[in-house]
Amino acid sequence: MTIEEAAAAVIGALKQVGIAHMIVGGLSSNFYGIPRNTKDADVVIALLNREALGALASRLAEPCALDPQVTFETRWARPRDLEDAKDVMAVQADALDHEYITKWCSELKIVDRYEALRASLTDQ
Repeated sequence: MTIEEAAAAVIGALKQVGIAHMIVGGLSSNFYGIPRNTKDADVVIALLNREALGALASRLAEPCALDPQVTFETRWARPRDLEDAKDVMAVQADALDHEYITKWCSELKIVDRYEALRASLTDQ
């Protein structure tokens, strides 16, 4: 799947779920400005409720697996990243492959951070 095809799949799912969105970053710049190399699509969404996130994730199950996303957010560990990881974990707890995430967090030597995030969900 190309970046353009992936972006089209995400945009289509966002439209189906009724989530307001916009494409930003390199992909947008390629369309409206001077093309440059980019390997991702940055999308800003207006997420008004957790149910919309679940509906979106169910439409994007294959092209947009959430397990790598949780690992990525946990790795960078900026406050917003950790909140994003927690939000995905809270909404998609049953759909996540925690074995996969733990494996990669172990490889990255951040498994303690991931386990702390998981534990914080049960403390609420």
